[in-house]
Amino acid sequence: MATWNGFPRSADVWNAEFAKVYANIDRIVERVVCNGKKIAAICIELDNFRNKLAKLTGNLTPDQIIKLFEFLKCCAAFMGIISDYQKHNWLKFFLSNDLNRQFNDLAELWTVWSEVSMSFCFNSFDSTDTLPLAHSLDLISEYQILSNMFNAIPPMIKKTVLAKLVKIRQIIEVKQISRENSETNKAILRHRDWEITDENIAQGGYAIVHLAKLRATNEELAIKELKPANLKPRTVGYLKREIDSMLALDHPNLLKLAGVTITAPFCIATGFLPNGDLYEILHGKNQKMKKPMLLSQISIDVARGLEYVHANHMVHRDLKPPNILMDKNWRAVICDFGLARYIGPNMTCELGTAQWMAPELFSGDGSYDTCVDVYAYGILLWELFTQQMPYTQMRLLQIAVGVLKEKMRPQFPPNSDPIYKNLIQSCWAHKKSARPTMKDVRTLLETGEYVVPGTNKAEFKKWIEETAPVHKAVMERYYREKHDKTTLVKDLLSASAIDPKVQNTMQQMIEANIIGEDVLDKVVYLIEMASNTVVQDLAKQIIFLMIEKKEISADRLALALLKVWNIYPEFVVDCIRKLAPNITKREEILKQVLVMSQPPVMVDMVTLIATEQHVGLVFKYLDKAHVIPVLSSFIESFGPTAAMLPASVTSITAIILMLRSVLQKKMLQLLDIPATEQMEKNIVSVTQKLNNNTWANNDKDANECIRMLAPMMRIAGPGLGTLDILKSGAVYPRIAEVICGLQLWNPIFGAFATNNNELLQASIELIHVLPLAPAIYQQGWQFMVSNYKQTKNQFVLSFIKEVLQKDQQFDVSSLICALFNSVGENTKKDVEMIQFILSINFEQHNFQMTREFTDTFVALMKSDDYNVPVGLSIFVLQYIDRCGISGLDDEIFGACMSFLYNRKPPFEAAVPILQILLVATSSQDHAAFLIKNGFADYLAELPILYPNEPKVSSILPQFVEGLKKSCK
Repeated sequence: MATWNGFPRSADVWNAEFAKVYANIDRIVERVVCNGKKIAAICIELDNFRNKLAKLTGNLTPDQIIKLFEFLKCCAAFMGIISDYQKHNWLKFFLSNDLNRQFNDLAELWTVWSEVSMSFCFNSFDSTDTLPLAHSLDLISEYQILSNMFNAIPPMIKKTVLAKLVKIRQIIEVKQISRENSETNKAILRHRDWEITDENIAQGGYAIVHLAKLRATNEELAIKELKPANLKPRTVGYLKREIDSMLALDHPNLLKLAGVTITAPFCIATGFLPNGDLYEILHGKNQKMKKPMLLSQISIDVARGLEYVHANHMVHRDLKPPNILMDKNWRAVICDFGLARYIGPNMTCELGTAQWMAPELFSGDGSYDTCVDVYAYGILLWELFTQQMPYTQMRLLQIAVGVLKEKMRPQFPPNSDPIYKNLIQSCWAHKKSARPTMKDVRTLLETGEYVVPGTNKAEFKKWIEETAPVHKAVMERYYREKHDKTTLVKDLLSASAIDPKVQNTMQQMIEANIIGEDVLDKVVYLIEMASNTVVQDLAKQIIFLMIEKKEISADRLALALLKVWNIYPEFVVDCIRKLAPNITKREEILKQVLVMSQPPVMVDMVTLIATEQHVGLVFKYLDKAHVIPVLSSFIESFGPTAAMLPASVTSITAIILMLRSVLQKKMLQLLDIPATEQMEKNIVSVTQKLNNNTWANNDKDANECIRMLAPMMRIAGPGLGTLDILKSGAVYPRIAEVICGLQLWNPIFGAFATNNNELLQASIELIHVLPLAPAIYQQGWQFMVSNYKQTKNQFVLSFIKEVLQKDQQFDVSSLICALFNSVGENTKKDVEMIQFILSINFEQHNFQMTREFTDTFVALMKSDDYNVPVGLSIFVLQYIDRCGISGLDDEIFGACMSFLYNRKPPFEAAVPILQILLVATSSQDHAAFLIKNGFADYLAELPILYPNEPKVSSILPQFVEGLKKSCK
């Protein structure tokens, strides 16, 4: 094989190496749980590069080899970076590193990949926007994930997480991105939405134009396809400006956007204008249309279009005859907004074409405005008037020096119409302050006196009268909107939290009482993100005004306000207090707020929103610190109800509160206690002893208390109050016997149906001191296993291990599956877990080969950690030794073969799998299954796969013998 400096030169060999590297990347990506958008974007580009590389044949050049080696080094670095975002470590990495850490690392790789791709003339990694956009989407996703899980985050890191959440909102304006994306989505097309009817009808500096038909409507389109080779950052910027500009404008003399694609090849689709451009009329193939009347009409069409552009605070910056198209009615339409920009205090100095450029553009100081378009329009008028090209046979530098330093302008022919000449000269005046506005120019032209020589003025004036109303209507609509609600709303929605203009905009909105639902989300965003307290106070004032106006539904306002709950809960409660009577989506609001942070005002929040039917939901998520005040409020509002019982046993104080309320309301039956006079006296006595904390001073009082409360404990379920009472009573051996006799298994083992470690610990401590019969452990066994399956709680696992040592039999079938399903995240712990599984005494405990185990086996045989398949296989071999092969499904054997075929494991890892398959040959049906799935071919390759393993020679005869016997 040909090499260069030790590297293979064959493209095929490199492609094979890429396949291996990509397979490793795929395995790591499958385990990534965060930053998925960036990683997916990179994987798409990696696949794109590989697909193009696969088409290369023969030997590569040394330069190509170096580039590919750099590419693969970046792939290795990529795997290292994304390994920080797997399930077991992503949160630690996220909290201990800057939010942009991974993006910056990946951006460096993207740059190298892009350079390599360009060296091969591939268009992979060519977009400068893809990774930043993906990073923004990842930040949004992380914000949502951490917000949703905030309540479950350990207290010691809550402050760190909250700081991260605030930082994310400072980096990216989530709502603004969402709004911009929704606007752009309206114009997104797919390549299959049209059919190309004529290719390459025109070419520009960075795009090729095709003629196409929109399949849905049969409308003719012009498809501007970006040239991949020219897709540089600045070109992408031009393209994005063109799209943004065309989306923002709507005028008959401006080209209207039909749509854009968001996948390569990137295209802009517009309506097709069949009559070419103004350059072709003046100097090219359409000169037969070079008639004075048409040229005069074009002068007004362009003036109207530019007036509208400038009214929108935009500058075209590249006005010239090739950028003026002619529609089917020979009306002029301005196109190519690639250089269009909104007017700002310091415009970037990206230039149009030299002949039409104003002096200030050549100066390069970035200070210019709409006057540059007026200058270009003056040159254009001169072309219409003279039908000549400006500055022919002059180079760019000559034009620049002449225009800027010498005030050079195109020459007028002798005997030029002075009225027309004066207008042109005013447009291209050297001082921009001396140039007229396009509105002034359009007004003069519409008098009908400024015409190209040879124009019939009477017909021209008639044409002006016919067409002027359309332009007038467009402009009136624009100016009407400019000074009304729409403009203020637009200004607010487009402003960032640090925009100095946002304060003035909100003050105007308050003064004009322009406060509606369309700005609600933005106002809430400003409350959260603005660093200026004045802006925050104005935003809060707008919220209060929205509440007073009652034009926005209470539900919509309440749900929007939850976005600032973690930062300004008191403000939210003040608003909810006003909205509460009209709120209907109470359950939705409660579900959202109860999983957020729970400051003291959470008590006010839930009592304002919750009705009697929401009591159970509230106590399911409420922090224990708030249970007593909320329970007290609910009892006062609704009286004691069955839904309050779980909360009433969360502490001894809560138990006392509930006992007093049922005594007061004469509702002992709610606690499953007979409503007799004697029972009331007994409950009064118990309540007093609980309140005085004297109930556990002796076994007599403890006995009375526990016996009286037992009915309440049974129906209320597990609670710390119940378990505290039972644990305190169980220190007396007689009372421990009483507790067992009362069969309070629901409050004791019910703790295992929760994920509350404090409750679980209290339950296990109680179980340790109770003289439980074996049958009771059997009752609690399924509770324990079910809890571990759902939570993987190590505290529960420790107790399960302890219970398994007792001298009684348990069904461990479901437990084994849960234990195996908990491996795969930490190699050391995986080994320890497998060792524990294999140490279980299966002579004592019962295991059934269930469907659940088969599914677990098939799934875990794909684990990257060989310890897992090996451990599973050893476990199955132990089962076979005890029970034989009859309980095993072909799916298990199929998973074993897939492991051997696809993974090609080390021989020591393959041995237990081979042993399982050897046992399978003892069954005719299983042996036939092995042969059908190519196992005989695998056996033939075994010596090749493991040439240095002496055991292979002893294994093969055993398989041959087994298969012969089964296949007779």
